[in-house]
Amino acid sequence: WRETRRKVWERDGQQCQSPLQPPVCRGKPSVALKECHIDHIKSGKLAGNELNNLRTLCRTCH
Repeated sequence: WRETRRKVWERDGQQCQSPLQPPVCRGKPSVALKECHIDHIKSGKLAGNELNNLRTLCRTCH
């Protein structure tokens, strides 16, 4: 999971990808890897842990 987490965080430019507009965090410039949450876009067993189903969120938006 650590490697997947890092890949998602790097892909997302180390920024919160909250779907809320405006995001609760107000678009902070970056989220540290140790402080970010990796969120499933679609939940459930069928959605899985594929990179295209994961996004970086800050603690505030998660």
